[in-house]
Amino acid sequence: MIAAAGRGAAEFANDQVRELALGHQHGADLVRVPEPFQSLAELEAFFAECDSLEGPELEPEWEDHLRVISESRGRGASNT
Repeated sequence: MIAAAGRGAAEFANDQVRELALGHQHGADLVRVPEPFQSLAELEAFFAECDSLEGPELEPEWEDHLRVISESRGRGASNT
């Protein structure tokens, strides 16, 4: 998808951060959208910070993701 759009990882990550920030608006309070990454080092620092956050130690296998997606399509709704 990124390659097809001719965009790099930094642009993709910036869009994701911006979309998440805009999606977390509460009433009239707006969340400040961060500035785009200016370098690969900034992007790597961002992902290093994300990696340091508490969460699952291991990501589920891709096949598990595909199975959940397929089951969801069969039901017409997610299981969340």
